[in-house]
Amino acid sequence: MNSLSKLFFTGATLCFAFTAIDAHAALPPFYQSVKEYKALLSSPELANELGSAAMVRDIQRNDEGFVVTSQQQTLVVDVVYDPISKPGPAKFHLVFHPVTPLQDKEVQ
Repeated sequence: MNSLSKLFFTGATLCFAFTAIDAHAALPPFYQSVKEYKALLSSPELANELGSAAMVRDIQRNDEGFVVTSQQQTLVVDVVYDPISKPGPAKFHLVFHPVTPLQDKEVQ
């Protein structure tokens, strides 16, 4: 094998290796979303913001994160992805916004 062929083969092998690492390092979307829901539900801040007497009626997922609705209020929680320096599962943290009361017509 001549040096040009060796160079091409080495370059192709490295490209394939880096592509394979990136493709297998991140969680599939289903498991990433489950991880985000678990982080939300296990966060002490959720109970702190809604109050321990509140019952969660609904959790909606949107492009920014979650909208959590209790009997009397709504809480917006952003999922913020942290920068990563090497391949691996996405790192994120949750940002809790102030609760807003539901309008009287929305309370059921």
